[in-house]
Amino acid sequence: MGRRALYLTLVDRQNAEKARRALRMSKPGAIEARRAQNRKAYLKRKGSPPLLLPDDIAQLASSDMVDPDYIRTFWAFCKGQDALGLDDVYLEEDDLRALTKMPPYPHHILNSPDFHSSWPLVSAALAGFVTYRYTSACQNWTARFHQMPMPEFQHEIREQYNYLLAEYDRLTATCGGMSESLSRNIALQARWWTARQMKYIVEDYAALGGDDGMYQRVVAERTWVLVVENKSTRRAASTSSNRGVLVDVNVAQAVDEIADKLH
Repeated sequence: MGRRALYLTLVDRQNAEKARRALRMSKPGAIEARRAQNRKAYLKRKGSPPLLLPDDIAQLASSDMVDPDYIRTFWAFCKGQDALGLDDVYLEEDDLRALTKMPPYPHHILNSPDFHSSWPLVSAALAGFVTYRYTSACQNWTARFHQMPMPEFQHEIREQYNYLLAEYDRLTATCGGMSESLSRNIALQARWWTARQMKYIVEDYAALGGDDGMYQRVVAERTWVLVVENKSTRRAASTSSNRGVLVDVNVAQAVDEIADKLH
């Protein structure tokens, strides 16, 4: 006696397959898992196209927004300082965070006469403020690198790049429609930092195509430049002839130590 047929017609089979598919997709995380499988299959078939940085963004990202006269303030915020006291206004962490985003900016800050006259100081503080938060976030990115499948991690980096590109375009349009003002200067600095982050992401994405330790080393070397080399610049800032001199350390060893911490 043969086995009993599960489906009497082709329509019955198709309906049963649809029901099973609907059941699978209703489970938590099923859609994300399916998308991850699709991305993995696509990258295996087509390869991973490189991220390219437009020339104007690359040029802006390579420029320096910090006045050398205020390099000590920049370094203090690179180490984690999160407040700045001026004569008639006190900038707390939330105030500084607001000044790194899109306008409009807090009126109690823009209406401060001391804020206007102290803009180069504030600019250096903001540059250090975002640098510290970026270097702190590097540990989270390297942790995700070790925890996630490569196609999913590449997808996350691309999503971050697309988000920053949209933010850069918004800041560019906003700055283009503003007259010369302190608000425009703040927005221009936010635009500079957005370009700098995009430059880092392009470098990171390219490193993913190298050997297993390439990505981690690229992040470690960048952390060295942002944290350790900036410290040496602060030490040498008192004499212009020594500007940019590195501290007397073994760079390769220091990078390896930072890479171990990021592992």
